[in-house]
Amino acid sequence: MSEALPDFSGLTALMSSCAPSSSSFSALDDRALVEAVEAITALRHEVERAQALAAAEVVRRSKIAFGLQGLAQRAGHANAGELLQSITHSSKRETTALVGVGQMVAETEAAAVFETARHDDPELAALVAAPVAPWFRELSHAVTSGRLTVGVADAIRSGLGEPGGDADDDALASMLVGVIAECEGLHADAARRLARQARDRIDAAGVAVRAERQREQQFWRVWVKPDGMVRGEFELDAESGMLVKAVFDQLTHPRRTAARCGAASAIPFAAIPPSPMRGRLVSATRPRGSCSCSAPERVSTPRACSTTGSRRFG
Repeated sequence: MSEALPDFSGLTALMSSCAPSSSSFSALDDRALVEAVEAITALRHEVERAQALAAAEVVRRSKIAFGLQGLAQRAGHANAGELLQSITHSSKRETTALVGVGQMVAETEAAAVFETARHDDPELAALVAAPVAPWFRELSHAVTSGRLTVGVADAIRSGLGEPGGDADDDALASMLVGVIAECEGLHADAARRLARQARDRIDAAGVAVRAERQREQQFWRVWVKPDGMVRGEFELDAESGMLVKAVFDQLTHPRRTAARCGAASAIPFAAIPPSPMRGRLVSATRPRGSCSCSAPERVSTPRACSTTGSRRFG
């Protein structure tokens, strides 16, 4: 028998009827304000957990196997993601994270229910093999118990990646307990970094493969807008990206830039390991008419990308 859902519409109406104004918070002292933010955050996380499970069910009912009779298709959408975005008004990335965590929890619960059915029915147990618990079972339990938020759980799953190489299901499952404990209280970005480091420790052979994949995926696009403004976007691996960030930080802090030739370099290029981006950035950021104290090192030629004005670095 399915559990009864809370009256979400009633809760929404209650919140709307007593919606506080900014003056309600400005009247609070520091301690009361922080407690209010914490309580509102806890409420939001509880709602997100329920939303993730509901989103996972929407995806299940919109599978391709159902054809035009799928839930999203009958609502006039191409897939469940579009339907959920139209309801939540969230970005595609946020919707994907919501669905991913919901499916993870739903799969874990389904395996547990099936195992209980086998335990209660010896005939079923004799006919059907025991289900294999998913490696992310502890992560699902951490979400449902409230130890982790949906955002942090998605970050951990993203950082750990999928089983492969030395990081098989058993290795990931046994490591996950410690990762969850370390991520309690962390925000999503910190949790993703910690999970990625944990994956690298148990799958050292895959570090080079993942690094090469990042290098293949990096790009740099530049184009001129109709009004003459120059715009661009890029996605770089960690090494090249931190170099670009170092240049950006120096350009946005002009007082820290050396003004004359022979002075200490504002950007410690010599301390940065060689990379395909280094020589280009040295040339691109040197002012016109300035002397060349050292020639930029040779770099590999970028491969043309399918998008006009874009380059892929090789």
